[in-house]
Amino acid sequence: MEQQKDGQHGGYYSNDGFQPQPPGYVQQQPGSGYIQQQPGYQQPVVTQPPVAQTHVHVSSTQYVKLGGNDWSSGLFDCFRDPVSCLGACCCPLCYNCYISDKLGESLCLPCCVPGYLVTLRSVMRTKNNIPGSVMSDCCTTCWCQCCAVTQMSRHHDFVNTVQ
Repeated sequence: MEQQKDGQHGGYYSNDGFQPQPPGYVQQQPGSGYIQQQPGYQQPVVTQPPVAQTHVHVSSTQYVKLGGNDWSSGLFDCFRDPVSCLGACCCPLCYNCYISDKLGESLCLPCCVPGYLVTLRSVMRTKNNIPGSVMSDCCTTCWCQCCAVTQMSRHHDFVNTVQ
């Protein structure tokens, strides 16, 4: 069966005679790059359903203590409490266990959790509305661990004395 295209009528000639294109057939003009619709047929309209918009509300809990804008004592004020300073320098693991318990955490925290001191310091800062960052807590506890622990102890004592 031999077919020849009839460009004028939009169909084909075959052994059975002229065969028109089916309804909705779209003919492309040679070299134009555009598809031209056949007269009398409408191009179907395809639309994508609208995308549902999702709004996410993230809330955070902030601990605010009135008047608490900084540590109660400086990082290097270790000698305000010589007993704490001595304990933190001579037996840091024992003193860190003591501080963990004092702050309401497990005694075993220093032995079981890597980076526990950064976490304790960050929690204490957040609860007392003390400015700083996790990076500052990390640097302080890495380079001045004894001073950081005694500062936390002094601040805890100060906050509990005031309340």
